[in-house]
Amino acid sequence: MDLSTQDLIALIVGNFERDTAALKACSLISSAWVAPCRQLFFRNVTLGPRHFGEDRQATLDIFDTIPTLETTIVDLTITAGKSSGGEAYFPRLAIDPEFLVTLLRKMPRLRTITIERCAVEPKADMASTLLPHCWVHKRLHVLRITPSYQAAHLVDIFRTMVFFRQVPVDLLELRRDYDGTSSSSGKYVPSHLYEMLRGWRVGTFCPNDAIRIPATPREGENMTLAFCILSAGVTSTIQLSNWGISFLKSSWSVPGRENARHFKLEVVVRPAGQHARVRPEDWPLYARLASAESVTFVFTAETLVERFSKFLTENALGNLPRSTRTIGFEVQLDARSPVSPHVLLGWWDNKMEWANLSHALERFMDLESLRFGVMVLGDIGWRAHAVLSDDLEAIVRSRFLNAATADRLHFVRTAPWSCTP
Repeated sequence: MDLSTQDLIALIVGNFERDTAALKACSLISSAWVAPCRQLFFRNVTLGPRHFGEDRQATLDIFDTIPTLETTIVDLTITAGKSSGGEAYFPRLAIDPEFLVTLLRKMPRLRTITIERCAVEPKADMASTLLPHCWVHKRLHVLRITPSYQAAHLVDIFRTMVFFRQVPVDLLELRRDYDGTSSSSGKYVPSHLYEMLRGWRVGTFCPNDAIRIPATPREGENMTLAFCILSAGVTSTIQLSNWGISFLKSSWSVPGRENARHFKLEVVVRPAGQHARVRPEDWPLYARLASAESVTFVFTAETLVERFSKFLTENALGNLPRSTRTIGFEVQLDARSPVSPHVLLGWWDNKMEWANLSHALERFMDLESLRFGVMVLGDIGWRAHAVLSDDLEAIVRSRFLNAATADRLHFVRTAPWSCTP
C-alpha cells in the first residue's frame, strides 16, 4: 500500500499522542506537520473559570482563529479550578447555560464531557431550567459530573442533567468531590421535578456515592437523586461501586429501585494488609439479584493491579443466583491512565484465572449468554478501540475451548449501554 507524505506524518505523530512537548516540537518541523499535531494536541481540552468569566469572548474567538478546532476537540473538561490561599475547600463555578450552549455548538465532535465542581446555573430560580437552555447533540460517550460536596450538590447535579437532557449518553457518571465543606443541611430536589428528565436516554447510570438514602421522612419526599432518575425512566442499567453490596444492603427497598433491570457491579479489591470492603456475611445479599435480567462485573484500571480472581469466582459468582441467565464481564480502561490500555488488558488476562472462572460458571444451569466487552473512558480513537476489542475477543476465545461455553459467548463491540443514535 502506497502512503502519502501526510499519511506518514500522521503515523509518526500518532506515536506522541500523550506527549504534548513532542507534539509542539513536531509542529515546528514544517507547515505540513501543523495540522496532524493540532489534531492530537487539541483532542483533550480543559477550560476553567476565566474561560467562563473575563475571557469569555476570547474563548469563543479562538475557534475563529483556529477553525480546525471544531473538528478536533472530542474530550472536554470544565473545572472550577483549585483552592487558593487559606481556603479549606475547592471553589464552585456557576456556568451561564446560554454561553455554554454557544460554546458547545463549536465542538460538534465531542464524545466525553467532564464537569468538575461546576453547575449549569440559571440566573433565576430553578423553574427557569424549563427554558430552552439545553444543548442538542447527536450523542455523548461519557458525561461525568463531579460537584462539590456542598449543601446544594444535589441541586447542582439536577440542573446540570437538565441542561443535557436532549443528548443521548452512553455512560452517566456521578461522583462527589469531598472538599471539606459540610452537607448536613442538604438542599434537595422535589421528586416531581425529575419528570423533566423523562425521555432522556442514558445507557448506563453510575451513581456511586451520589446515592443518598433518606434519613428522615421529609428527605424521603424530596429525593433521592438516583432512584428518581430510575423512576423517570432515564435508564434501566445501573453501575454500582464496591461489588454493588452497599446498594443491595441499604437501598434495595427504596421506591424506584425496581426500574433497574440490568446491574453492573464494580470489582474492588483492597491491597494486602487492609480490611476488605465486603464482609463474608454480605455476599449472600446477591440473592436479591434473582430478578435481574443481566449481571455484569466491571473491572476498572484500579482493579487490574490487584488479585481479584478469588473474590470473583468464589464470593461473587459463588453467591449469584443459579437462575441468572446473562452474565457479563466488562473491562473499563481510562485513557488518561499512565499505563497503556493494551497493557491493562494484558493484566486482566493474566489475573483472571480462567480455569477457576470456567468452573464457577458451571453452576449456572440456565445460563444463556456470556458477554464480554471493553470500554475506554476517554478518547483513543475508533481504530485503537477496535484493536482492543479484537484483542479481548482473541483472549476470551482462546481461554474458553469448551464448545458448549463457546456457543454462549457474545462480544460487545459497541458498549452494552450504547444508545441508538
